[in-house]
Amino acid sequence: MNSILLSITIPTYNRVRLLTQTLNQLLPQLNPAVEVVICDNHSTDATPAYLATLNPQIRYVRQPMNIGPDGNVLSCLREAKGEYVWLLCDDDLPCSNAVPEILKVIRSGTKPGLISLRATGCDIRMSNFDPALVKTGWDILDRDAFLNATGEMLTFASITIPKTNVIDFKFLESHFGTFLVPAALALQTAGTSNCIMMSQKPLLFARGGNAGGYDAYTVFSRNLIQLLKQGRKFGYKSDSLAAVYKSALKSVHKYIIEVWPKTAKGLWNLFIYSITYKEFYKYTLPTFFKPIRKSMKRILISIPGGLIFSIMRRYLKVNRARVYPKIVEIINGMAQAAFEQSMPHIGPKSVVNHPFILLNPQCISIGSSFHSGAGLRLEAFCEWEGQHFSPQISIGNNVSMNQNVHIGGVNKIKIGDNTTIGSHVLITDHSHGSLSADDLGVPPMKRRLLSKGPVIIEDDVWIGEGVCILPNVRIGKGAVIGANAVVTSDVQPYTVVGGIPARLIKRLA
Repeated sequence: MNSILLSITIPTYNRVRLLTQTLNQLLPQLNPAVEVVICDNHSTDATPAYLATLNPQIRYVRQPMNIGPDGNVLSCLREAKGEYVWLLCDDDLPCSNAVPEILKVIRSGTKPGLISLRATGCDIRMSNFDPALVKTGWDILDRDAFLNATGEMLTFASITIPKTNVIDFKFLESHFGTFLVPAALALQTAGTSNCIMMSQKPLLFARGGNAGGYDAYTVFSRNLIQLLKQGRKFGYKSDSLAAVYKSALKSVHKYIIEVWPKTAKGLWNLFIYSITYKEFYKYTLPTFFKPIRKSMKRILISIPGGLIFSIMRRYLKVNRARVYPKIVEIINGMAQAAFEQSMPHIGPKSVVNHPFILLNPQCISIGSSFHSGAGLRLEAFCEWEGQHFSPQISIGNNVSMNQNVHIGGVNKIKIGDNTTIGSHVLITDHSHGSLSADDLGVPPMKRRLLSKGPVIIEDDVWIGEGVCILPNVRIGKGAVIGANAVVTSDVQPYTVVGGIPARLIKRLA
């Protein structure tokens, strides 16, 4: 049996003053069931000299060179010998009885995969720190309840205390360089175990305004979105993962805009990865434009209103034809980014234009070099009027679709490689009810969804304008479907069909 129940690991670099405050608050709480490990990322300040004065209760690991913050965090986790490991930042202060409260949970017999602490936010001076003891209860949460309760705090390392044998180091290593390894740790261990205990009251004081050395705009937009996207493989619901980013838009992004240096790359990532969230427009953008609004207001007050109107009217009249294509290009770029973010299974080199509709993208997979015009609808129906389905929509490589293609499935739709699809095409594996007397007495949109069988479209098929492909159909390799045809039965390979219903016109081979 492991005699060490809790390893408190502290990554540090050139912050001896803050580290001293943290250890002064922590050391009186220790007992033989707890170890403290300091992983020093090759500090050049007085950190080594200070740690040399501490008793042997502290294990000091000095990196032979600076291995970066993510590397040092992984080093902390690997050094831990306890049943649980607390990744405590060197600038945060635990409350005066945080360690005893954590040990109560470990000894309770519940054995959660992750212990999570609530935290009180503080300024850089910790001016609202309170040394009083905190008596807290604990909530037992599943993975989705944990994400909804944690929100943007998922990215905060010091609240995370995972069970050491639940940690997947390969997953953490795959996020090396993102500055989100602690968030990956919490996401992975909570998802894997699906058992989390969270304190009902804050046991930690989190110091703000002290991080730096990275592009926060990119870290908390692109990197965070990509991490959350991978969280689906641990069983999280899409809404729970989205709740984390929405929470970040309300708080983290506002803070970043107010204090962080702005870069073109960072602002682009913040914009392109956030445009599909209403929280971006409600909370983030107003913060960004607040100082700009004040400057513009001062400028506009000094200019006569008639002159402003004259300039705007002349500019719009002359440049409208040049501006419109640029606006369309920007909107299509945003649509493509949103599409790629929404799709968990999509190959590289995809091109999608605005607008599009996606329903249950987790049931849809798309290969490489996919191209779609405006108006794409990909709808996988998992539920309808109390019915439950397990749809599969699979689109191969090098598939090209023109405008207004609608694909809807409750069963299975498979489209092979190198398929070309014209405009205004419908491909469906189901219908709203049947032609029975019982169904005809129900409004069409309230009828059950019925599938006679899957739709399989093999490789190299050419589907013309306005075609309708109905359920329980297989279209053979190299076939050509003429414009406005309605396909109700199988089409043989290398044939041309057309008409309503579609019939053989000629054989190609």
